Amino acid sequence: MKIWIKYLTALILGTILAFSFSDNYQTALKILTPAAEVFINIGRYCFYPIIFFSLAMAINELLNSRRFLSIHKKSFLALIASTLLLIVTGIVSTLIFSPERIPVLLEQKETLEILPFKEHLLAIFPTNLFSVFNSSGSFILPVLFLALLIGLNLNYDRITTKPVVQLFDSFNRIFYHINSFILEIMAPGIVVFSAILIFTVSSIKHIELYKQLFLILLLNTVFLIFLIFPAILYMMGMKDKPYKYIFALTGAAITGFLTGDNYLANNVLIRHCHENLGVPRQSGAVTISIFTIFGRGGTAMVTSICFIIILNSYSGIGITIQQILWLVSAVFLSSFVLSTVPGAGVVTSLALICSAYGHGIEDGFLIFSPIIPFLLSFSVLLDVFTAGISTMLVARFENIQKEIEIKDFI
Repeated sequence: MKIWIKYLTALILGTILAFSFSDNYQTALKILTPAAEVFINIGRYCFYPIIFFSLAMAINELLNSRRFLSIHKKSFLALIASTLLLIVTGIVSTLIFSPERIPVLLEQKETLEILPFKEHLLAIFPTNLFSVFNSSGSFILPVLFLALLIGLNLNYDRITTKPVVQLFDSFNRIFYHINSFILEIMAPGIVVFSAILIFTVSSIKHIELYKQLFLILLLNTVFLIFLIFPAILYMMGMKDKPYKYIFALTGAAITGFLTGDNYLANNVLIRHCHENLGVPRQSGAVTISIFTIFGRGGTAMVTSICFIIILNSYSGIGITIQQILWLVSAVFLSSFVLSTVPGAGVVTSLALICSAYGHGIEDGFLIFSPIIPFLLSFSVLLDVFTAGISTMLVARFENIQKEIEIKDFI
């Protein structure tokens, strides 16, 4: 059975399960939440080794084919362009619809673990290099940086490094095969994730306060996925079936929306890009790695929307051009430092923006505390589509993408 069919069926079953126990959702949440944490770990289980070995091999292959600079340049251009596109879309749509203010009812202040810049550097260059493999699993940059260094040095003497190249290639294929099996049996986890999301709706107090925000997020998501992204694909030369490539990302999109976890969603995305979009390892490993670390276009869009609502809720004076320009710059920059929080990107980004803005709204992000899971869902959903489409476009412009028929999709 196709993965997207398995996941969609699991989503429906989870929704039915949630409505069946809607009268006792608090007890159900206590039971399902630990199960969800286990499934998150299972879904991420092979992510680090896959992306480590595949990136090292991809760098080596790109050096041999003289595509190293070209692939990296196109990947970063796609990252910058997509992030700016989603930020501007979010800001313009919010200004047009002008949602009502949300009463400032602050909850107890949350503690956010955000590594300062110095700690980021120390994590990348630890005293003991092997300690990069002994992390909490929330900061992947040190592992990818090591993979980059190894990949750059795999062809300095091909006779000497040939055994290592073969070993890395074998490890990459082994972990890819293990991960494929894990993703095939992740349907029970999708049931749990979807049920928890429905239960979360039942637990939101004063949900009517956020209905306009939900509407803006929904309209933006539909607008981008079914109009803007296909239009971009059409203009980039894929005029026959642009929606084919949107459909190819269904399984990864479902995972991203239900979990709100970038690492888990990108783990599913790796297989979809290779087996549905026909992206080879030498290109896909690089682009997906870059988007895993820095690619938070969807998160940036949701952050922009929420921050404008925060400004209106606290002041009600209106948004000036200077504030909009500052917001674009601040959100754009903050989106590049969220790799330490793969499951809490929006709340971390909002906290950073509110703190940087000051003027008494340092805790403004707390007005969204009840609906954080939904903000994460929309942001990661768009992060997945942005990363997937960008990965395919980079490979296509390098003429190394393989066309795959819909009937052969996983």
